[in-house]
Amino acid sequence: MGEIKTTVKDIVGSLIEKYEKPIDPIKFNIELKEISKLLTDKYYLLICPDLRQYVFIDIINHDIDKIYETLYEILINRGQVVVLDRDNEKQMIWEFWIKDKFDNKLYFYQLCNYTSSTVII
Repeated sequence: MGEIKTTVKDIVGSLIEKYEKPIDPIKFNIELKEISKLLTDKYYLLICPDLRQYVFIDIINHDIDKIYETLYEILINRGQVVVLDRDNEKQMIWEFWIKDKFDNKLYFYQLCNYTSSTVII
């Protein structure tokens, strides 16, 4: 008999898909605006390992409204945000579960501060 490999991410994803409704748009806007205020470093990375999507964000001007608008467009253009998780905010990590607009599947995205991992030559 073959080995069954299940990750915590898989379990959480199936629970979210089964029990969570898409995040309220007003709540999403408020929380995303709050997150935008916290992005005070220069480089951030939004990653979706399953889709091999990597969005590198270089914040040149710390205009909170511009940061908010850009993050909003990046996230909404991928699909419907179901969960916005701020539990790891002190480590500058935010997690999103987004129902993809193309295949209607739920995908995990992570936004993190990437300043200390960026090398500029």
